[in-house]
Amino acid sequence: MKAEERVRLMIVDDHPIYRCGLRAILDLEGDVETVAEASSGAEALAKAAELLPDVILMDVKMRGMDGPETTRQIKAAHPSVQIIGLSGYDDEECVFEMVKAGAIGYLLKDSAPEQLLQAIRQAANGGSQLDPLIARRVLEEFAQLATSHNLKKIDPYDGLSSRELEVLRSIATGHSNKEVASHLCISERTVENHVRNIYQKLHIRDRSQAILYAVRKGLIEVSESPRG
Repeated sequence: MKAEERVRLMIVDDHPIYRCGLRAILDLEGDVETVAEASSGAEALAKAAELLPDVILMDVKMRGMDGPETTRQIKAAHPSVQIIGLSGYDDEECVFEMVKAGAIGYLLKDSAPEQLLQAIRQAANGGSQLDPLIARRVLEEFAQLATSHNLKKIDPYDGLSSRELEVLRSIATGHSNKEVASHLCISERTVENHVRNIYQKLHIRDRSQAILYAVRKGLIEVSESPRG
């Protein structure tokens, strides 16, 4: 393969041993060229601007600026750069945060090298790939929410009080419990109680699911969701 056809790759991870090991594996491929490494979000922003890689492998959980925020800033400045989230975490919230930030794929760090290479090549051509385990869990999550929605059409807001709806709107647009408390002039402990009641009533577990619910019910617009 000609040099100009290589996928120009940048690896972003705050663990140097993992970065070096990953680069050693990928550099064995003739069609992938690692043009840079970065150990932090700030360093990734600078090198992305300087080198404009085709694809970035982005660690999701980093000290300081995390993967979703770094991804959001890079995609805002350089839309053509494709980013794949890479993490040891398979929970839905991490996936949703990276996808909302603009990532085109999401793989676990224990993925086989062949799977990682396939994802890199697909991303360079605008294709998307999720780890099979993650894809299945995300689909199950949406199916569960859809089923819950179909079973609860009579009550448009599933028994939430007016105050709980206010709290839900606030957390779904990205506000912390402390910010919600300040805005509604109530204690942070009261907000925590409202959030717990909301989760119980809606049968959800985290804020990503709360965002999905709020968008689906028309409580907020997609553009109002965090980094939406």
